[in-house]
Amino acid sequence: MKLEGSIDEGAMLDMNAQADIQKMGFDKIAAHFLGSETADSQSWWSKIMQRTREHLWLVSVALIFSILIGILWAFSRFDSTRLDKPSCC
Repeated sequence: MKLEGSIDEGAMLDMNAQADIQKMGFDKIAAHFLGSETADSQSWWSKIMQRTREHLWLVSVALIFSILIGILWAFSRFDSTRLDKPSCC
């Protein structure tokens, strides 16, 4: 099946909006455009695993940034002049 030139600009904009805004999968968008129904390409378990990986990635990035900010804050608050004075005398 040759699709070249069969998709007008309006239809392409609608399909892009479905992908970007509605977060629909490209396979579902293409099946809808072609007028055929498609089975769900991802199982329930694979969707959970994908979301788990996304969640762990986001949490890891946030944790790394918070550790870096904490270390930088601690260094900025450290008073090195206290080290010059003996604490026992």
